[in-house]
Amino acid sequence: MPPMFRGFLALFFVFLPAVVWAQTQPPPDTKPARERHRIQEKEPPPPEGPWGPEEVGLTWQNPVWRGAIGTVGVYSGASLSLDFPHGLAARSDGINPPVFEQLEYHGGSFRTTSGTLTADLDMFRLALTWYDGTFDARATFTYDDGVQGPQSRDLDVHGKLHGFRLGSYWPALRYRDSLLEASVGPSASVGWMHAETSGIPGTLLTRDTIDILTGSLGPRASLRVLPGRWCFELNAEYSFLAGSARGWTKEFSAGVGYKF
Repeated sequence: MPPMFRGFLALFFVFLPAVVWAQTQPPPDTKPARERHRIQEKEPPPPEGPWGPEEVGLTWQNPVWRGAIGTVGVYSGASLSLDFPHGLAARSDGINPPVFEQLEYHGGSFRTTSGTLTADLDMFRLALTWYDGTFDARATFTYDDGVQGPQSRDLDVHGKLHGFRLGSYWPALRYRDSLLEASVGPSASVGWMHAETSGIPGTLLTRDTIDILTGSLGPRASLRVLPGRWCFELNAEYSFLAGSARGWTKEFSAGVGYKF
């Protein structure tokens, strides 16, 4: 047998097992994948409104712009502890002892009308609130002429009050279907409050002006009806006001929003 032929014969027996194994392997079966995709195509889409799928439970997802809401309501606080700066007036003629009149605030309440503009980012909401109204306070008025010594008496004072709050709300627990959304969660805010006391029974101190910074934290509940692109909303908040005015406050509001 020629040497070249023997070489080809040896190579044939070396590669023969690989050729036979390749011919016996079945082609990859893609039928299950095709069946799976066909079943998914036939399944109905999940129920959802224009804002997304229905949901119930903890809200935890990426922020998505949903729309803007405008509301009006009432914002009030009762049994507040007031640590306002003391009202003070003094007079001196350079000869007689100076005369001092001082007003020290103890506690009070306020009642205001509020207006809020809210940006809804689905996972959380950002709001700017302006409020305007009146307040009542318990105070001590002290008169000191430098001769007879301080003379004090308790009285009730009244005045005007306004301010703003910049707040956020996380609708932590939420139920939402194609028409209704109900949520509850924590709300926090920071702000500024301005009060003007009038009718103080002094000869020097007849009015007083106070400016303070405030902060609040507490639970908030929201109920919405969502007919298409519109939103009708009711809100209730019960929060603790901190700062120079401390105590529990309440806010109830209603309004309408668009682009949902």
